[in-house]
Amino acid sequence: MSKSKNVVKKLTTILFTILFTLVSVFAIGPTNVKAETTDITEFKAQATNIENSATILLVEDNEQILKYLAGKLAEHFNVVTATHGEEALKLVGEYLPEIVISDIMMPGMDGLTLCRHIKENSLYADIFVILLTAKTSSEDELRGYKEGADIYIKKPFDTEALINQIMNILNTRQKRKEQLLKNLIAKDSDTIEFNSKEVFLQQAMKVIEENLDKADFNIEEFSIAMNISKTVLHKKFRMLIGQTPNQFIRAIRLRKASELLINSDLSIAEIAYLTGFNQAHYFIKCFKEVYNETPKNFRDLKKGDR
Repeated sequence: MSKSKNVVKKLTTILFTILFTLVSVFAIGPTNVKAETTDITEFKAQATNIENSATILLVEDNEQILKYLAGKLAEHFNVVTATHGEEALKLVGEYLPEIVISDIMMPGMDGLTLCRHIKENSLYADIFVILLTAKTSSEDELRGYKEGADIYIKKPFDTEALINQIMNILNTRQKRKEQLLKNLIAKDSDTIEFNSKEVFLQQAMKVIEENLDKADFNIEEFSIAMNISKTVLHKKFRMLIGQTPNQFIRAIRLRKASELLINSDLSIAEIAYLTGFNQAHYFIKCFKEVYNETPKNFRDLKKGDR
């Protein structure tokens, strides 16, 4: 690290140390003061304590800043911490966080390199990355965005504003989940439009379509085809669309069935078989649960609209 970078790093540390001390003395109650003295590894152990909350991976090599931010974020989210890029990348694979917040200037793998590794991996590409830095030039900011950062925040910053930004990101993610689910079962939609970050879902949909007529296609085969564990597969689907992999497989089967009902003269039993349903009565039951019509009525209504 160059001499100028060291100076910037030291100045930033001093600013955050002053802020941390002031907040500890005047604003944080007894519970949070205790968190200040908690060992960093304990934040990792507490990562699943808040049920149904998003998981944030916080990466910062300065211990005081790390503890302060982790304490503030932990009031709203599950928080996992790392002190350098290599450790953070391992934790990304372990926890699949919705958001990674990382300092840029760190020993070893820096924040820019970490961001690039995340965005270049199709399994992680949809993870939102926020970079924190004392580097304030427009050139540095542009480089951050070129490496794939979603937000670039200059230090010092308002912690409450950061928390509100995170909440806005998660609200937008929730709306996208709802939109994807709606498009997945839409009666009049021929294709599902994925954005550039949803590579994982595109790959998952392709794998299912290639195995559509296999009634015994299961989660184990699905995870092998996606080159990830069953646990990670389940976590990923929960995070992206709020469904289990099995629910997603069935939704794709039914979507294809709806297309065949409209665009072919195949019998209902034949369509059930081609979309991976061994029994026609089970296919009819599943179809009605999603489309609120039996396959026959669905076909008649659609052909009547032509």
